[in-house]
Amino acid sequence: MGIPSLLVGIVALIAALWLGATNAEIYNHLLHSYLTAYCFFLAITIGSILFILIEYATRSAWSVTVRRLAEGISQNIFLLIILFIPILINDHKMLGWLEPGIVQNDTALTLKSGYLNPTFLYLRLAAYFLLFAFTARYYHARSTQQDITGDPRITTHLEHLSFPLIILTALALTGFAFDWIKSLNPHWFSTIFGVYFFAGAMLAAISAITLLALILQIRSSRCSVLSTAINQNHYHDLAKWIFAYTIFWAYIAFSQYLLIWYANIPEETQFYIPRQIDIWASVSLLLLAVHFVIPFLGLLARRAKRKSTVIAFWAIWSLLACALDIFYLVMPNAWSRDISRTVNPANPHAPLTDSLPILLDRHNVHALRPEFNAFYHQIRFPFEPLNLLITALCFIGIGGLFICFTLYSLKGKPLVPTQDPRLKESLAYENA
Repeated sequence: MGIPSLLVGIVALIAALWLGATNAEIYNHLLHSYLTAYCFFLAITIGSILFILIEYATRSAWSVTVRRLAEGISQNIFLLIILFIPILINDHKMLGWLEPGIVQNDTALTLKSGYLNPTFLYLRLAAYFLLFAFTARYYHARSTQQDITGDPRITTHLEHLSFPLIILTALALTGFAFDWIKSLNPHWFSTIFGVYFFAGAMLAAISAITLLALILQIRSSRCSVLSTAINQNHYHDLAKWIFAYTIFWAYIAFSQYLLIWYANIPEETQFYIPRQIDIWASVSLLLLAVHFVIPFLGLLARRAKRKSTVIAFWAIWSLLACALDIFYLVMPNAWSRDISRTVNPANPHAPLTDSLPILLDRHNVHALRPEFNAFYHQIRFPFEPLNLLITALCFIGIGGLFICFTLYSLKGKPLVPTQDPRLKESLAYENA
């Protein structure tokens, strides 16, 4: 399964690059599609790291038998550091504020220049990756070391270390989301965005861990131990995590939207207005349905959280919902930067707060003024068949490498922490 995934991933990324190199407009779409897919798999990886830290911090016994799978997923941070290189090379094409003179000639951005400057951006990025890589590697190495030595002090040490690392990792995840998603529109203000991205990352990670456990139990001969180590009671708890973070994501999403809608401040509403124009209004409603309403109803009953086939369905569903969420966060920035160029050619870098009132119909916020109808092409551009294919290829490409690297990280090691002092308690765990 690992080698085929690797080959599929490589072929898909090459195909995406080949299709995306057609012209500048499609290449811009390719960059944002790649960033979307990258952030999705990074969210799974960092969410898995946070899952490990939380389970150690709470001295959780039930999760011992699934923790090694989370450790395997967390090792993808080394792959993702390499896969970030294309984003780093093309960062100025997505982060408009990196262009020379943009920050200095914009009053609002000048006030943020202490944070929005290239030197500090790259230093932060290095710090994020160092922290993620250290945490993932250290916890996996010490956990597998305990399989050999059986030293219970390793568990105690990792428990104590988990408290500061939870805080640092959560802050680093927030910083990454601010730097590489939120700053795609540097004029936008939101103090809750980091928590929003955290909620989605945890949901995606737990869904991925659940799905990995189910697949390994079915497909791998090495997983005979998992057939008894992870049972209906463990899956019940994993499903409750999925259910809980589905609700938490909805709570944070609603809180952000409500506060911005109520205050009606242009610097805040500029995020939602482009996502309510034309086809993007349907995407917004679809996101609400697939990310909250439908899975909430589907996972509400206890019996739904105790059937492996049902849990597998909702794990896949939640992963697709998280992918749509990041698509919703990233992709509108591929065309919203063109608004100012269209409505105000004399000031092509004007903030959306100045350009949106000119673009939109005065009587219908979901439509454009007749003289700007040609701009519907940019708005609908991500949904053209070729561009949807490029986006799908980016997900398949990074996903194939992600699966291969996950399986490689788990290869040759026990899939259950055999010497963890809480393993017996985890094996005997019953979900009331």
